Amino acid sequence: MFDLSLKRNIRFLFLILIFDLACISSTVLKSPRNEIIAQESKLILKDTVITQSPAGAMKYLGKFKVTFYWIIRESDYDGPKDTPLYLENGKLLGDFDYDFVQAFKKEACAELKGGKLISYMKRVNRVGVVREFLGVNGYTISPFKSIAVDPSVIATGSKLYIPALTTMKERPHNGIVYAHDIGSMINGNSIDIFVGYKENTKLLTDAGIESSSLVDIYLLE
Repeated sequence: MFDLSLKRNIRFLFLILIFDLACISSTVLKSPRNEIIAQESKLILKDTVITQSPAGAMKYLGKFKVTFYWIIRESDYDGPKDTPLYLENGKLLGDFDYDFVQAFKKEACAELKGGKLISYMKRVNRVGVVREFLGVNGYTISPFKSIAVDPSVIATGSKLYIPALTTMKERPHNGIVYAHDIGSMINGNSIDIFVGYKENTKLLTDAGIESSSLVDIYLLE
């Protein structure tokens, strides 16, 4: 009788432990940063992975200079918090390190120390707390799938094919990207690839796609 009771108690405690671990895992997976990491890991599922040119009509647009943009982490800055950022409704989001604010306004997307994600709305000089970073005209942006363009050269919303992206090895890419953003520094035959976190630029440089290098771009029609 004693042995049977002991076994039941052990089994009960084991079930409680499994339940607690499941709850902890669920909480961790729902954090904003993990959402971005999960978003990055699922990018190749947005379109079928291919190793050859996409089917359908394509129009060659020419060679474009490549640059990169990324998420600014507040945790990388430890200066005095003396520079305010305001929400869309005019309320103060908080005071932040000056260099962090300048970098955030340049890249337009950041992760705060508490895990919140924010996007910068340049036209109104305001900040939005978001689940997905904002592009232009209501689009959201995804790492390695969204690029900023000069809308006088490439229309926003365009679906594009960049063969050079298919040479990425650590993160296979089908070469398809979307013109979901613009930037004041993007002029003429230039594109800015959103890479998520800055360290992800290595995935492109390892594939021979350096900042200021040229890539061929096709418009998928």
